[in-house]
Parts: sequence; C-alpha cells; structure tokens
Amino acid sequence: MEEEETKVVPDVDYPKSIRKQKLIYKKTVGYVIFDYLMVRGLFIIFPGAFLYAGGQEWSAERNFVVLILSCLPAIWVVISLFYINALVAVKGGGIVKNKEDVMNTLKHFYDDLTFDASGENMIRDVKPTGWSGSGRVLTVLLNNEQVYFHKATLMRASVIMPVWGLMDYLKAKEMAAYFAELQNKTEA
Repeated sequence: MEEEETKVVPDVDYPKSIRKQKLIYKKTVGYVIFDYLMVRGLFIIFPGAFLYAGGQEWSAERNFVVLILSCLPAIWVVISLFYINALVAVKGGGIVKNKEDVMNTLKHFYDDLTFDASGENMIRDVKPTGWSGSGRVLTVLLNNEQVYFHKATLMRASVIMPVWGLMDYLKAKEMAAYFAELQNKTEA
C-alpha cells in the first residue's frame, strides 16, 4: 500500500480499541479537529437544527407530519454517530487461521482490495476517494480469541463520513457473519 493512502485516516490505537471494544484512533491534530469539531458538532448542531425547524413549522401550522419528517434525519444522525466507531466482534480460531479467513472474507465482499496485512494484529484496506465518489476504510483487528471488523465510508477530501455510521456498522456485521461461516466450515 502506498504511504499516502495509509495516511488518509489516522493510525489505530490497537490496545485501547480492544479494551474499549470500539475503534480508537491515535490522537493527531487533524483527528482531534475532525473528532471534536465535526463529529461532536454534528451530534449537537444537525439534530438541533432539524428539531428547531420542525418545531417552527409545527407551531405555525400544527402539522405533525412536518414535525415527524424533520425528526427522522436527526434520529438518523444520532444513531449513525453512535455506531461510527463500533467494532463487530466475532470469535476466532487462532491468529493464523483468523488472518487467512479475514483475507478471504474481504476478498469475497470487495474486488478492488489493496489491503495491508503485514501487521501482526491488524489488516487494513484504504480506498481513497476519487472522481467517482466515496472511498472506504476497512479495519480488522485480530487476536487469538476474537476478530473485530470495522468499516468507514470516506467522503470528498478523504474524511470519514459520520452519517454513514449505521450503514457501515451493518456492512461490518455482514462481513463478520461471513467470517464466522468460514470459521465454522473449517471446524466441521
């Protein structure tokens, strides 16, 4: 993997991520700005704006449909921000077997992988954004007992897209289920 591709997103703090059961990035100036301003700002400003607009519209016309429709995006953002760094854990069967099955799982779901599997406890694939749209970051943390899957969608300028947190989490769950299926096939 090229050096510039690996720096699209910050490095993962492996021990903290395993301990907290969520993806924790090593703190850098850029990540702190992203984490505190964008994610936490979106958590407060975006839902607040929709609720305010819905409340204004509702108070003017007493229209519950407008109020409900303006609450839906706010609820979506809150749920997505809750899942943005969530890891999906699956029971593994040894570090070597886990790594082999993880690579087969990732190849099953994506045909344009350029992943870095050189680390002992982590496999990561970064597809930066291009002219055609969004990119992605696939991160898999491994140890002897567990395997942790995470997916993040990147928007323009290769920034993690917070509003896709729930969809990325569901995709990670799908990959984890396929991985568990591969693990069970070899045990039988």
